[in-house]
Amino acid sequence: MIRITFISPYAALTGEIDAAFRQLGRPDIQYKILNIAQGEEELNGEIEGDVFIARGFALRYFQDKNPWKMLGVEISTTGFDLVMAVNECIRTYGCRHLAILGTESMLYGAQNFGSLFEGVQIDHYLTEDREGLERCIDRAVQKGAQAIIGGQTACRKAKKRGLPFTMVRTGREAIMKALEMSIRLVEATRQERQERDRLAKIMDYSYSGILSTDREGTIRSINPKACAIVRLSEQDALGQPVQKLFPGLDIQQVVRKNEKLVDEICQIQGQVITLNCVPIEGTRESSGVVITCTEARELQKTEAKIRRNILQKGFVAKYTFADIIHQDAVMCQTIEKARRFSRNESNVLLYGETGVGKELFAQSIHNASRRAKGPFVAINCAALPEHLLESELFGYVEGAFTGASKNGKIGLFEAAHNGTIFLDEIGDLSSKLQGRLLRVIQEREIVRLGGDHVIPIDVRIISATNKNLNDEQEAGNFRRDLMYRLEVLKLRIPPLNQRKGDIIPLVWRFLEEGCQKEHKPLFTRLDPEAELWLQTFSWQGNVRQLRNVVERICVLCNDQVISCKTVVEALELGDEPLSRQPPAKGLWLEQTERERLIRALSQVCYRKGEAAKLLGIDRSTLWRRMKKYGLD
Repeated sequence: MIRITFISPYAALTGEIDAAFRQLGRPDIQYKILNIAQGEEELNGEIEGDVFIARGFALRYFQDKNPWKMLGVEISTTGFDLVMAVNECIRTYGCRHLAILGTESMLYGAQNFGSLFEGVQIDHYLTEDREGLERCIDRAVQKGAQAIIGGQTACRKAKKRGLPFTMVRTGREAIMKALEMSIRLVEATRQERQERDRLAKIMDYSYSGILSTDREGTIRSINPKACAIVRLSEQDALGQPVQKLFPGLDIQQVVRKNEKLVDEICQIQGQVITLNCVPIEGTRESSGVVITCTEARELQKTEAKIRRNILQKGFVAKYTFADIIHQDAVMCQTIEKARRFSRNESNVLLYGETGVGKELFAQSIHNASRRAKGPFVAINCAALPEHLLESELFGYVEGAFTGASKNGKIGLFEAAHNGTIFLDEIGDLSSKLQGRLLRVIQEREIVRLGGDHVIPIDVRIISATNKNLNDEQEAGNFRRDLMYRLEVLKLRIPPLNQRKGDIIPLVWRFLEEGCQKEHKPLFTRLDPEAELWLQTFSWQGNVRQLRNVVERICVLCNDQVISCKTVVEALELGDEPLSRQPPAKGLWLEQTERERLIRALSQVCYRKGEAAKLLGIDRSTLWRRMKKYGLD
């Protein structure tokens, strides 16, 4: 909606204004007509809207007095309007010497009227203010003017002196032009205001400091972030020479040579700032510069966020210490030691046979550390050739080698920034990569393949091996200095045959998973002799081998009770053929029975009645067996 106030110099013009608005046909236009035939002073409190329209001196009067700073549009007098006024004056008064008084817009074209009215002298008096109007009337009278022609103000002054006068009337054409100009002015002003508000919001909410200067380097605008960086208020910063805020900045080089300064580094009150300085293009030459500045620590935060939100996709540690199934005292001690390691920032080296769960421990240590919210990146150093492993670890730039990605590639060390990188099978790392890894640990920075840009990183390294690195070092296969860097904290994960108390709990966990996979109901129990076979097996493949055997059991067994026959059949399909009989049953059966009691009691939170039902015995039998094994 556009609101227009039309200031009419005489009452008869109201009808023409109404007709002009109807002709315009704009329902989105609201208008108000104010008559100033008795003078402008009486309307000071009545002007409102987006724009007002007035003639000559009335326009200037309201522009000066208008406290609302409304837009004003002048009704220009046409040549036809002046001809009609002169003709009316001659007919009314029979005067042959006339004076036309008014502003430039009213007198435009009046100089050529002399030839239109034969025998009539027409003088023109130009003035832009009311005081000048009085002087013009005096001069006209002195030169013999018999009548005054002009606007409402000129005619009112002529009337007070008793002089004949004729008011210049405004025609429909002039009214329509003023209306159309008013609408265009309001629409353009609104668009400009919206653009200005948008730019102001961009400035205010930008995370970078933004300021602009004139050609001399004087600050003309500055946003809140820039004020925070230079530690000045907007009021104190405006009008200051930019060199005072950024010492050493050669702004004249930008202005004179029209050159950009990109990624300049300077220090302000002890903080490192990066800034860009570009010229503001004018019609012929730059009219100043725009400077954007950012604190280096903010760039580091942004870089870390990008790495965290974009580069770590999929680099998440899923497991915690709670996921490690265990009951054996040896494993309890190992986990407690790992928990203590997680509270430290030093590198960790995990020793253990294949299949003991080294990555499970690595993920658990990461998730219990202060880096838990950062990425967890794992790679097997024995799985890739040297050149591929190097590009995976350190990344590469565009064109680093044949077949390289067009945009280059980020390395796993970069992706693990503020998190943990897990290097499995570290003992198989080549001599070349051992040297590069040692430098990364020492310098806390990497350089991509084919690049010359140093990238700082903050990464904790957890490595793992099934080899004896001391033996590898003695054989010349592993660098001693790297070994010392990697094994600041050492953790040996015991093989499964050294923690037999964990075998049956692990079996039941894998049985639960296997039954879900096969869409079978969970087995009710293991035959005691079957448990004995599982506990006395060598498990050279450790937990990984145990999981595979249990998966076979889930497929082979169709009963609710897992028999010894099924277990023996599953074990014979494993890596170690079964060529012996189980050991003496006495001691092992007692151990397995005690473990079954412990497992049943723990499953029902030591509610004896429910434990007895789970084991298929009565409460008195359960009580006697608990007493026998010291569980009461």
